[in-house]
Amino acid sequence: MAESRSALEVFPFDDVVDALPQTTVDLKNARASGDPAAVDRACHDLLRKCQELFRAEVCAIFLIDDGRVTLQAQVGYDHPGGNPIPFDELRRHFTYEVLPYPPGHTFPGITSMVASTGLEYGADSWEEIRQHPSHVGKPDQLRIWDDKRPFRCMFAVPLKLGDRTIGVLKVENKRDPENRRATFDDVDKQLLRTLARWFGSLLQSTGFVDADTRTKFEALAQKLDHSNMRAVIEGLPTQIQTALAQPMPAIRPGPFARVVIIGMGGSALPADVVLAVFGSQLRVPLTIVRNYALPAVDERTLIIASSFSGSTEETLSAIECLPSSFRNVVVVTAGGRLRALADQRGYPVIRIPIELETPRFQPRSAVGYLLTYFARVLAAAGVMSDQTDALASASLFLRGLDVRKDAEDVATWLKDKIPIIYTDEQHLMSVARLTKIKFNENSKRAAFFNSLPEANHNEMIGFVLPLARFGVLYLHDAASIPRIRQRFQVMSQIFRRDGLDHVDFREWEIPGDTTLQKTLSALLFAEWCSYTLALLDGFDPTPVDLVERFKTELVSTSDTGHGIDA
Repeated sequence: MAESRSALEVFPFDDVVDALPQTTVDLKNARASGDPAAVDRACHDLLRKCQELFRAEVCAIFLIDDGRVTLQAQVGYDHPGGNPIPFDELRRHFTYEVLPYPPGHTFPGITSMVASTGLEYGADSWEEIRQHPSHVGKPDQLRIWDDKRPFRCMFAVPLKLGDRTIGVLKVENKRDPENRRATFDDVDKQLLRTLARWFGSLLQSTGFVDADTRTKFEALAQKLDHSNMRAVIEGLPTQIQTALAQPMPAIRPGPFARVVIIGMGGSALPADVVLAVFGSQLRVPLTIVRNYALPAVDERTLIIASSFSGSTEETLSAIECLPSSFRNVVVVTAGGRLRALADQRGYPVIRIPIELETPRFQPRSAVGYLLTYFARVLAAAGVMSDQTDALASASLFLRGLDVRKDAEDVATWLKDKIPIIYTDEQHLMSVARLTKIKFNENSKRAAFFNSLPEANHNEMIGFVLPLARFGVLYLHDAASIPRIRQRFQVMSQIFRRDGLDHVDFREWEIPGDTTLQKTLSALLFAEWCSYTLALLDGFDPTPVDLVERFKTELVSTSDTGHGIDA
């Protein structure tokens, strides 16, 4: 059998190198002219030289944008016999999701795998690539290969700028008339790696790829984040530390048989975290009330009334209906009518120090304060063990945690999708629900949440009708039952196999050693992700103008004069 000849033996490598400066000029001029045909010609000329260099039947460049890697330019993706395939059709087929890279993960295509992992991949036979778990066979679906022109081999390398993967450079089917079984050898592969490095710089210099995604997000924040929510998000660990150091009013030690936390919106969200994180430490039942009325209470009931503004209509209505002699109430607020009522009746008050925060600080951003206050009240009342050490440790853990890059990547992926948040059952109300709310309030978009395995028994059927694009984000806890993650992966595989292309799937593993650390790190991720998505959509993340207009309209119909702030 004749030996395969490498690229250097059949085509002068210097010709491609020499072509790069002129190609750079051509691409810059084409981009400046705004003529797509000129851009296509410049890209095509460069790939034609690569095709000749490697004697490849196919040479293609894919670029990453908005969480997808998409065919940008190609030569050789034709029907057998040379019949061309419209480029728009090729792009529709050759677009893949860019996914995180946990061990054991499969991807919706080999190109997706290379783009997602930043690792190269080669196959020397049809059998080898067909058996790969990420092979989906999109060229086969377009009938690019057949018996007369069978697939034989391929090699794909990531295009990179520093450590950042920006695309994929791929060659397929080496042509050698002296050896019909020719494959890309070590010299070919090293040359392709070298070209990939040059192509990355070329694409950046010609404006195809942004030099730095973070710079892009910083520019958007400068333009849109008028309320400085970035500083608020970064301040979560400080909130916990401040709330731990704050003097507490005297709390009746009980004995209590029951605890009720009443609040609305952001003033009640941390109560769900308390139940999920500290539930096993509670010595009595804890009920969360989001309504105008309290359940039946007695002298063995402790009530925590939480209203950031002190003007929440529902909370005020419930507390005002208590007998004035009832004393087992602790108020958490920044002021307002609830503070005045507490002073009048002698309730202990924990004041949220809003003077330490930005001028437009929102109730939904006070998770660190409220979670810590609730835990301290419960411990002081004798219904839960002291969690000071756990909270202090969590604050230090958050200071050393950087989830922003992951959050920005996921936000980019969600740009054109409705977020669907899945967790296991343990994190349903504390993580999945709060993440959904962050997308509602920060990103100003609809979002939904559920748990696995429950969603596999009903909700997944609702995706069959393609009413919109959905992004199913599974927030994975490594301590979950392994079968939970397997369910998510099988669901993703079935949707891809059944052609439900309007639903995309992505997984993010929650960092942390304890349930408290994991819950807070997931919420920090949700803050950054929803914040970034708001910027990408052109919104200031902080204001909730629609809610404010609703409040104004509702107050005009009220007999009480109460507001409905959180």
